[in-house]
Amino acid sequence: MNDYQIILSRDLLQCLENDTVCVTGIISDKWGKKDRFGISLKDLTGIINVSFWNNNVRCYTKGMFVKGKRARIYATVVLDREGNKCLGNVNNVEFLEEISQLNKELDILEQESLVMLSKICNKIRMHLGKLDFIEVNTRVISRYLGDEILEPLLAEYPGFGTSAYLAPSPSSQLSEFLAVTLLPKVFTETISFTTSYRFPNGSTETPIIMAKAINLPKDEGKNIILRISKSIVDSLSDKTFRLITSQSEWNDELPLQRAYENGAFRFSTYSTNIPAIGRKWNSMVYTISRFEDDKGNLLVESSTELINESTNISTFTFYPSQYLNWISKAPKRQLLNLWKVYDGGSMYG
Repeated sequence: MNDYQIILSRDLLQCLENDTVCVTGIISDKWGKKDRFGISLKDLTGIINVSFWNNNVRCYTKGMFVKGKRARIYATVVLDREGNKCLGNVNNVEFLEEISQLNKELDILEQESLVMLSKICNKIRMHLGKLDFIEVNTRVISRYLGDEILEPLLAEYPGFGTSAYLAPSPSSQLSEFLAVTLLPKVFTETISFTTSYRFPNGSTETPIIMAKAINLPKDEGKNIILRISKSIVDSLSDKTFRLITSQSEWNDELPLQRAYENGAFRFSTYSTNIPAIGRKWNSMVYTISRFEDDKGNLLVESSTELINESTNISTFTFYPSQYLNWISKAPKRQLLNLWKVYDGGSMYG
């Protein structure tokens, strides 16, 4: 099939009638019956229609094409009854299993997830930048255990040729940036290497974006979370942003499971007094906020610590992969941290 031009759906408009092309995507729809049917194939850039009407090369049946499965189509550019370009005169079809076993190619659904995950991370970073947060690079691996790392994950990493350690959280490093540089707002994008009571489904595939700010005005933290989340929903999904709010006292256990309204986010604010003992200062956490989707999955958490009588630090931790799976279910391989709630395997039919 070397003479077939590989295209994405957006490239179809640039193709000429009777061009032979190859396109790979997810089967999103099918219509017709018996040997007179068609399918819609969705890829990273849109949807392309494929017609199997009067196809004499090989006998395909509608039942062979299952929604959610991936397929690679070798066909010719033709015009439908309304004069729009689509694919017809199908020469060959490869399904996911054939592609994976024969060509060892990357899973296109996973690539769609990676692209969407990148868009979500960029949205969060862009809005934090507009809100005057300064992006800094924190260490996730170090040759030594410096004082700025409070609780490193003691895992030896041989890549340096000497002992090195993973730092599971950038929190202490961001706090040091605030204290040393006197910057009022900072953030970083990193990877979560460990689980916690906050995010029990965490894995090495979980990117996180953490931000810290000194002396934020009351309610500004909530506005930051909702502004960023609404932007993600409005620009990257076809869903409507709906919100439920609640207030209560925090307890030492995870919030109890409760009934969630389908399609509605929940912003919960908890008042508390939790002492936090550190190497540079001691503090008191007096508010904790959780922003969850309609299944109870944690998208953002934040807290406010009182450092002294005149200074408090607000911390925000965004979990982009949770937004991703709310927008569109991603394969289990990509979102390993979500297997307890979502089963990406259902995408495979």
